[in-house]
Amino acid sequence: TTARTEQDEKPLLGKFRKARAQRSVFSCDVETLKFKVRSQIMKSDYSVTSFYHDEGRCQRVARSKIFDTVVLVVILLNSIWIGYDADNNDAPVLSEAAWGFQVVENLFCFFFIFE
Repeated sequence: TTARTEQDEKPLLGKFRKARAQRSVFSCDVETLKFKVRSQIMKSDYSVTSFYHDEGRCQRVARSKIFDTVVLVVILLNSIWIGYDADNNDAPVLSEAAWGFQVVENLFCFFFIFE
């Protein structure tokens, strides 16, 4: 086996630099850049509600701002509860915990199931 010399590396570096320069954003022509910017600006924002039905109770509830707010508040309360539970509940499993911990854990569970 022969060791590569510095002269052997120079052609490879030149090819690498050339390939990297061709991929550069600034090597594109102005019209291509304008087209890319315009297409990104015109792209509509993604919203999962665009996939919902137009009629019915469920879609009305799911699109409701009140529903969004309630879900976010319950998520916040659940994260606070997880911290409290980790500090104050010494039981290895929920069934051996005090009844208060079991009730609150099951309330959160039921809420997230029916959400």
